[in-house]
Amino acid sequence: MSENYRIVLCDDHSVVREGLRNMIESEGGLKVVAECSNGVELLEYLRAEGADLVILDLSMPRFSGLELLDVLKPEFKNLKVLVLTMHKDRDYFQKAMNAGVDGYILKDDAFDDLMGAISSIRFGEQAYSADLQDRLDETVPENPEDPSLDILTRREAQILRMIASGKMNRDIGEVLGISVRTVEFHRANLMEKLRFRNATELVRFAVSRGIV
Repeated sequence: MSENYRIVLCDDHSVVREGLRNMIESEGGLKVVAECSNGVELLEYLRAEGADLVILDLSMPRFSGLELLDVLKPEFKNLKVLVLTMHKDRDYFQKAMNAGVDGYILKDDAFDDLMGAISSIRFGEQAYSADLQDRLDETVPENPEDPSLDILTRREAQILRMIASGKMNRDIGEVLGISVRTVEFHRANLMEKLRFRNATELVRFAVSRGIV
């Protein structure tokens, strides 16, 4: 095992990658050696440089994460793959497991579970979100008429409401008792789930839904 455990991030959202890099590199012995925004970049990097672990989103342009899994495990025999995704349903989970991934973590749980998952995978174990089974079994919607809101966790809905009311990340963190970095990560998940690219669109959405 190399002195630094070499990790590649593959997610098409730069804010998510930045948050992951900061979290991972705060731990000794771990090094993010590359960031890729799509599957083509990932394959090019791995074929040229190699890595120990890929942290892979399932929803990306060009190749989906599931399509990539069909290539990664057969071609890179010693590569470990940790899926980090917002997809909670059984179909995605089962397909990823069938493709031989070493772990499956929900983005909602990343700040609680990611570092432990990396450690487990590094030493030959598998890793999953602690409450993944509960999430898969959940029956949903508080508001079945608005599917856009159904995909938000309670914490994400709280943060959306605060963003829309004009609070800054630091203020939100103080109110909720979480770090600014955690707020930034939840904010990035909000943007990805709702397919928005800036805070103005988030605020407009919140106002239109009566969230503020």
